[in-house]
Amino acid sequence: MIATFARAMKAPSDLHPADWCAEHVHVENSERSDKFDPSQTRWWRKPMGHFADYETRQMVCLMPTGTGKSTFFEAIGCWIPAEAPGSTLYASQTDSDAERWNETRYLKAARRCKPLDHLWPQNIRNSVRKDMIVWPHMFMTIGGANKSNFQEQSITYGLGDEAWTWRQGLVREWNARSHSRENRKFVLVSQGGEIGTEDNPEATSELHTEHAKCRQWDFAWQCPECRHVQAFDSASLKYPEKGTDQERADAVVMVCVGCKHEFPDDIKTRRMLHDSYTDNDGYLCVNENGQRGYEGFHLDRTAVWWQAWGDYVLKELAANRKAKAGDYTELKQLYQKDKAVGWTENLQASDVALKPSGYTRADFSEG
Repeated sequence: MIATFARAMKAPSDLHPADWCAEHVHVENSERSDKFDPSQTRWWRKPMGHFADYETRQMVCLMPTGTGKSTFFEAIGCWIPAEAPGSTLYASQTDSDAERWNETRYLKAARRCKPLDHLWPQNIRNSVRKDMIVWPHMFMTIGGANKSNFQEQSITYGLGDEAWTWRQGLVREWNARSHSRENRKFVLVSQGGEIGTEDNPEATSELHTEHAKCRQWDFAWQCPECRHVQAFDSASLKYPEKGTDQERADAVVMVCVGCKHEFPDDIKTRRMLHDSYTDNDGYLCVNENGQRGYEGFHLDRTAVWWQAWGDYVLKELAANRKAKAGDYTELKQLYQKDKAVGWTENLQASDVALKPSGYTRADFSEG
């Protein structure tokens, strides 16, 4: 009884949520670490910090594929019941997608999280299901993004996965589940979606409508030569105009927009740039004009230090070549999945020019 009372009266941890998760959360299917490691994917540190920030109400994270989105949800899903309990709704593309994440990833991580040991219900069969966990002090619902799951629920935390696939109107329904609570935290995490044109503005997905409401941050790097801070951007890659695709990709470099210093495409350099900027947990504010309590985060593929920039160049060359022939499928995927920005038909309507490399003919002939 004394131990139970002591646990109940224990003050919340002073640790940053990312540091708490690093200490307590084991992750499933990670290629880099058995435990959650924020040093590997620094772009999640600032969004996680906002879960402990009372002023933040809504977040939108535009991230490329393969950047740890599921791991982020696993980690913060353990932090919530242990440190800041509140009714939670995790929503993915479909019921089966959400239930698969729960069974194969989240439940495994939560059961290995020691601070949650005393919170597991005694009647596991009735309290832990594929679509819901009923803790003694809160519940967590897991389901697809549809109206039936978004109705008749009042929640503090909304965890929205791959919102680019959500049907129009569902983000509005999802946001309404907070019932305007002062302590709500709703986050949408996704690759890029669709952006409408002037003639068809309603084609813009709600994901991007919500991001437009935010103060906006881009994950950034600081040049070690001139100290200039700049967002990671595939437009800063430079490669030769001539040669085979592989030869051009092998010669790619990242160019500082400040001093024009060139950085080679090797894992040591990519990791150095990933770690180079520490202010604001590595984020550069690119738009201050957001609604109060709304924070938006964006990551470009070139920030993912374990993936070669040359691999991106190969995809870009192939996508641009197909676009010149009238097939925009791969270019659209490049924008949405790698650049993590919205695709608009304006891009398809315009001529797609192959990007100049920045090399002169003399530079190339001299090696």
